[in-house]
Amino acid sequence: MTQNNLRTTIHDRDGREYNVTEYGSERFNIQRRGVPIGYANFHFEGADVLHLDDLHIEDDAIFPPWFSCPLPFVILSFPPLRWRTENFQGRGIGTAMIQFLVDYARSKFAKRIEGEVKPHDFKDNPDLPDWYRRRGFTVTAGDEKTAWIAKISRAV
Repeated sequence: MTQNNLRTTIHDRDGREYNVTEYGSERFNIQRRGVPIGYANFHFEGADVLHLDDLHIEDDAIFPPWFSCPLPFVILSFPPLRWRTENFQGRGIGTAMIQFLVDYARSKFAKRIEGEVKPHDFKDNPDLPDWYRRRGFTVTAGDEKTAWIAKISRAV
């Protein structure tokens, strides 16, 4: 992970820091204060294409209570779960992770990042093809014969 001086942190648009850790050879986990808040799954196709399989940022990450207590009731009921649940979408973390993946692909001498917007991802977020377009990707729409809504591609 530290090869070629890759960053191990990213920042959201407000400057908050998130740790990026390599998990296996084809996944990066994103954490805030030790709590998983997202991930990027990928694989290499040949030597020159990093294929982005999935990029996910949590909309309901749960932080542990600030204290430990042997009483299960207290731990489960206070502080309430709604006080410990946080939405990390819309903060620029996905954009920062795309830049992290671009830097990582360059360090591995890849020339492109490619992927697909799948129907279930599109259903959850119909703006996803435009989101990738705004981040420098070429977006090609699929048709009824393909298993994807759109293909994305970006030179690194």
